[in-house]
Amino acid sequence: MNSRFDELTQERRREEHRAALKEALARRQAQRAQHPGSGFGASAGMQNKGNAKGRSHVHGARVGSVSAQNKRAQARRDG
Repeated sequence: MNSRFDELTQERRREEHRAALKEALARRQAQRAQHPGSGFGASAGMQNKGNAKGRSHVHGARVGSVSAQNKRAQARRDG
């Protein structure tokens, strides 16, 4: 008897949940789509902000010399 009561209770709950989900979906579909505003001009769109730090440039020879310097320092440590 308890199992039959549980089945009926679960079925009723399932139907209530299904109805609530359908209502939520209907509310969601009835909402107006939210799109960002066009800003100052419709054709401007998004603009990049740029990099405040700027680009740092390391000459290729400098990169190699640091690597060689590290190699020599390790060789000195190794003996």
